[in-house]
Amino acid sequence: LRGVVRWLILYTSPCEGAIVLVAACTAAPLLACTLAGDLPELMLRDHRFRYAPPFAAAWLAALVFATSVLRRRAFSVSCAGSFALLWAPLVCVSVLLYLKLSVCPNMPFYLVVAPTLGMTSALLLFVSFLVIASFWLGYRGNRDWTEYAVFTLLTLLTVLVPLLLLQLACWARLEGKISNNMLFIPLAIWLLGLLICAIVHVLASALGHGVGAGEPLGRPWRQQDRESSFDTELLLPPSAIGGGVV
Repeated sequence: LRGVVRWLILYTSPCEGAIVLVAACTAAPLLACTLAGDLPELMLRDHRFRYAPPFAAAWLAALVFATSVLRRRAFSVSCAGSFALLWAPLVCVSVLLYLKLSVCPNMPFYLVVAPTLGMTSALLLFVSFLVIASFWLGYRGNRDWTEYAVFTLLTLLTVLVPLLLLQLACWARLEGKISNNMLFIPLAIWLLGLLICAIVHVLASALGHGVGAGEPLGRPWRQQDRESSFDTELLLPPSAIGGGVV
C-alpha cells in the first residue's frame, strides 16, 4: 500500500491522479447500478456488456497507473513491489471475473481467484521464512532483529493469514458452499479489529507513551549498549570480526 501511495503521489501528474481517483471511486457505484438494473436498457439487454461499466472504471484506473510509470520510465522499489504484489494480481482477477460473468460462464472459479491466491500464498511463505530468520538472528543476541521478527509475525497473523482465509471464503461463496453471513461477519470483525489496532497505534504515537527523546519509535535499548558491529557480523567468527589471525 505504501508503494501504491508513493506511485500515486510521485509518479503521476495531477491529471492522471484525478483520473485514477475518480475512476476507482466510481467502480463501486457502477457495480451497484449494474446489480440494481439501473443502467441503460441497451447495455442490460446484452449479457456481454451488462457488467462492463464497473470493470471499465477499474481498468481505466489501472491503465492510467501503468502508463504513468511507462511515461516516466523510472520507479522505486516500493512501486515495483506494489505492481507485482497488488496491481498485476488484481488486474488479472478483474479480467478473469469479467470473462466468467460475460463470455465464459463455464470457467471454474478457482481460475478466477488463482492470481491473488497464488500471490498471497507465496507472500505468506516468504514472510514466514523472514520471521524464522529474524528470530534466529535475534536469538544470536541482536534485539533489533527480535523486535523486527515480532512485528513481522504480528503482520503475518493479523493481515496475511486473514487475507488468505478471506480469499478462500470468497472462493467457497462463489461455489455456493457457504452463506453470505459466513463470509461477511468474519470480514466485518477482521476489519473492525484492524481499525481498532490502527486507532490505538495512532493514539499511542500521539500521546508519546514509551517514546524516548531521541528515538521516535520508542526503542530505548538503541540509545544505550548499541553494538558497533553490523548485524551480519553475528554470523562470523571472532577472528573475522577483529580482522586479525588467531
